[in-house]
Amino acid sequence: MLREKNISKIILLLPIFFTVIATFSTLYIAISFLNEHFKYDVQILEKKELQLQKQDLKNKIDNVYNYLSYKKIEAKDRLKERLKSRVHMAHEFISRIYDEKKDLLSEQELRRYILETLRKIRFEKDGYFFV
Repeated sequence: MLREKNISKIILLLPIFFTVIATFSTLYIAISFLNEHFKYDVQILEKKELQLQKQDLKNKIDNVYNYLSYKKIEAKDRLKERLKSRVHMAHEFISRIYDEKKDLLSEQELRRYILETLRKIRFEKDGYFFV
């Protein structure tokens, strides 16, 4: 009789035990699968974000390079214009001095006078006429 009670308990508890084991095993496998899938998704997203950041940085560097190239060309053009302006100004200045002093000084003295006058003229902080 005792054996029959134990056998009926075993028959009753064994399926419950296997059901609990199967449930926990299934949950463990499902959670492991989801965790692996999550890790894979994170890796993919990290790669995509890194590519986006690289592209953004490349675009910014290209923009800075293009801006500097433009400014370099613009600076050359501005310098040429300023130089032309100074040359025209010096020419007018020399012409005016020449017209005023041509009858008063000899050719040599007039040249020296013009050179000395041009040496005294300064543009901005350190600019000067080079003759």
